[in-house]
Amino acid sequence: MIRQKTIIFIAFQLTVLSLFMSCAGQFQPSGGPVDSIPPEIIASDPVPNSVHFDKNKIVLEFSEYVQQRSAQEAVFISPNLGKLEFDWSGKKLTIMFSEKPKGNTTYILTVGTDVRDRRNNNRMSATFSLAFSTGTAIDSASISGIVIGPKPEGIMIFAYKLDGIYAGTLNPGVVKPDNLSQTGNDGSFVMPNLAYGTYRIFAIRDEFRNLLYDPQIDQFGLYTKDITLSVDNQHYSNVLFKMTMQDTTPPFLLNALPTDKNNLLLRFSEPIDAGSVVSSKISIVDTLNVKLLEIKNVNLLYPNRDTLIVGTIDQDSLTYSLVVEGLTDTSGNLISFKHNKTFFAGMLTPDTLKPYISALNIKNDSKDAPCSKDFEINFSEPVNKKSFENGFSLIDTNKVKVHGIFKWFNDVRVNFFPDTELASLMTYTIKIVLDSVIDYSSNSIRDSVHQIRFQTIDLKKTSFIRGTVINESNETTTGTVKLMAKNITAIAPSVTLSLARYGGFEFKDLLEGQYTLEAFIDTDNSGKYTFGSVFPYKKAEKFVIYPDTIKVRARWPIDGITIRVK
Repeated sequence: MIRQKTIIFIAFQLTVLSLFMSCAGQFQPSGGPVDSIPPEIIASDPVPNSVHFDKNKIVLEFSEYVQQRSAQEAVFISPNLGKLEFDWSGKKLTIMFSEKPKGNTTYILTVGTDVRDRRNNNRMSATFSLAFSTGTAIDSASISGIVIGPKPEGIMIFAYKLDGIYAGTLNPGVVKPDNLSQTGNDGSFVMPNLAYGTYRIFAIRDEFRNLLYDPQIDQFGLYTKDITLSVDNQHYSNVLFKMTMQDTTPPFLLNALPTDKNNLLLRFSEPIDAGSVVSSKISIVDTLNVKLLEIKNVNLLYPNRDTLIVGTIDQDSLTYSLVVEGLTDTSGNLISFKHNKTFFAGMLTPDTLKPYISALNIKNDSKDAPCSKDFEINFSEPVNKKSFENGFSLIDTNKVKVHGIFKWFNDVRVNFFPDTELASLMTYTIKIVLDSVIDYSSNSIRDSVHQIRFQTIDLKKTSFIRGTVINESNETTTGTVKLMAKNITAIAPSVTLSLARYGGFEFKDLLEGQYTLEAFIDTDNSGKYTFGSVFPYKKAEKFVIYPDTIKVRARWPIDGITIRVK
């Protein structure tokens, strides 16, 4: 009996071992190259560009096993066919829709690049589009382009057909797109099989995947115009987008702090647009005598731009109420009417604070300063312009004074522009006699000179890029042309130029390196690129990226560059 039990036990162990080895043999061997091949769709039913479609489902087959949820969330059909249901069988996905397709209509099923494989989390490298029609023909027009900037992959491209609707009411925050696509790994996209008509397109980083634009959550990019597709213009390409986040938060007044009986600091929650200061209205009322306090001047303090210094007649009352109207932030948001008022107590003490230089755009002992440089000086409070100009000098190593002109932006900010370019490899000294920096109450720092020494760049180590900006858009545009050259091989600020109109340009004193070139048309004359607004709609300013990187070598000028604005 014991021997029989032993035989049975041994047989059981052999069976288990055999099963274990059989199962173990199904695992893939360890090691080997890392899987970097992205998944793709290798078959579909219907096949691309099918006509007379009359089914209620579509079948897709992937090249490998994919994460099912990532695939389901990446599927879009336009025009909309209602709620979608999904059924999986291995690598095959069946997509069923609740609404019956309309007659004589081209539909596009899009699978975005968010699809990931199971093995190594690889994303699809490009959007898959499947066009099919319930009629006898497939629409064949298209729009293509690229999103410029960091992380350009996976951005949704929304297209709205404007024919038959009032474009001013179109709000992507509540209306889903008529057609859509998604950017690939390099930011490029194609929106094929479009019907003829006029389209407004948006680039949206759709965080909620709800096919709607959610302000302050989704980044957006806008194009410079609506696009019309026709027999003569079937394929519209080179659509460029820059992404940004919409700022819809209005600035608000934090507090009002008197510094003396004639000066008041107004602090805001964010930087203020300098242009709005001129058109704004500040009202200060003596609450005891119910009369206005006269305002003599208002200046925006740089470089932070979140503070106004307001000069008044003597503040001889205990309590004042203050209201600010018309100010906007740098995104154009008007100051909040709920937070544009405050109270403050008047001061009886005279102004005894001495003004000082709060910022200067060159540091002491700087090297490689551009020979074409101008110099910006900011003050802590308004100063006497003529007195400062008399106390300012720029002198070279040979004690020769450099002449130039002063441009005042307001009473606290001035730029000095030398009449001629500075000499190469020359040491210069900026001297500011501090008792020439006099505020409105005649305060100044006595018996002192502020000095900044710097050395200009060695022009033998530099070169230039020269070229032309050409308008090829057949459109008449207003505004200056802004250009930027950036050295991508060194940590250095970008070099900028401003042209009054299309035409020739020259970037001087460029150090060696690889440079990218970019231009935009500053139609609103703001001095910076305007991204536009999704709703209410405001188009973006036109920009162009020069397609090639430019290698700059010392004493080897680059000439003949053409930047084409289309």
